[in-house]
Amino acid sequence: MTKNSLRESTSSRIPGKMTHKRWESCGFISLLIFTCISLFYQYGTREYSVLPLRDENHVYIQVDQNSEESPGNSVVKNLQVEDSLTSYSFRLGDKLPYPYAGIGINFYDTTAVSPDGLDLSSYDYVELEIAASVDMLILGFTSYVEGFTHMDSSMSWRVYESLLGVSDTFTTYTIDLRSFTTPSWWYNLNAVTKDRFPDKSHGNILSFIIENNHYEEFSQEFSKVKIRRITFVRDTLLTVILHISALLLICGAWVGRLFFRPSSTTPVIIPYQELEISSYEDEDLQKVETFIANNYTNQDLLVRDVSSSTGVTQAKIQTVLRKKFDMTFRQYLNKIRIHEAKRLLRETDRQVTDIAFRVGYRNVSHFNRIFKEKEGVSPNKYRKQQ
Repeated sequence: MTKNSLRESTSSRIPGKMTHKRWESCGFISLLIFTCISLFYQYGTREYSVLPLRDENHVYIQVDQNSEESPGNSVVKNLQVEDSLTSYSFRLGDKLPYPYAGIGINFYDTTAVSPDGLDLSSYDYVELEIAASVDMLILGFTSYVEGFTHMDSSMSWRVYESLLGVSDTFTTYTIDLRSFTTPSWWYNLNAVTKDRFPDKSHGNILSFIIENNHYEEFSQEFSKVKIRRITFVRDTLLTVILHISALLLICGAWVGRLFFRPSSTTPVIIPYQELEISSYEDEDLQKVETFIANNYTNQDLLVRDVSSSTGVTQAKIQTVLRKKFDMTFRQYLNKIRIHEAKRLLRETDRQVTDIAFRVGYRNVSHFNRIFKEKEGVSPNKYRKQQ
């Protein structure tokens, strides 16, 4: 336990002589008018609706088979954009290690060299009413970075992402825009560091994207996504409270100036003991880390297995792993498995196939591919280098 102290004060108020100044009254009235105008502006511009689709925006298909750099074989079909519902079906391919498929909504003039996108810097949340036949989707948006982004190179558009756990029934989700972060793969792809792009004002957004979780297993079945509404929202409640609080404080100061002189204060120190209590998020992370550490060799281990055994929701598992390690569940699991595989390659004479099965991989070719992505060499070559 650590000791701390509080400081309180005792005060004596001495009645003063009542005064009245015209400039104080004018200042108070001016402040009142300014506060009312500000509150009216905040309330009148609190939402920006993306779906149902606005006239100046359009929906496009976001799929890896259209990629110029590394085309895949994922599929998006049956895209329908109507006033009350936008829907599509997708199937992930098996050609790329991290396939992607989904849709995007453009906010800019595609013919402009340096376009003006959507300014989200004054908005706080995005609300979606959505249903999907998968457990997890990635929400994202791209932004134009002055002096860096080239419109003919989509990889230079800065990417922000956030994971969203979804269900097959329509549900409204509210996501804080501050939870959208630029993934590490974008920095690596553009050979830049995070220090070069500290700004997260979201001032020039080019598109909003909904796509699959990159680490889903390959499937022959098509998954369905249906969207009723996407709206960016400004949280006006805090603004209203702050304006009213400021107004009350100034009113109080004005009244106090009329009736009272400044009070004299004497500090009082109150010692107390701080409580050592960990946060719920730390406890959830410890449960997840412990379970995965004891079960990573299970070839059928999925995020829902971790959730059912630890009592931590699938979405919370993805959130705590991303916040602590900047990894998804699949990336974290692969990191543990590859780390143990490297030890076995160094310290034993087991065959690569045997090691792959023992650390949790069902397919040795998949193990070889993941190992080379992580270490830059094949397992056999890694063993020879030791």
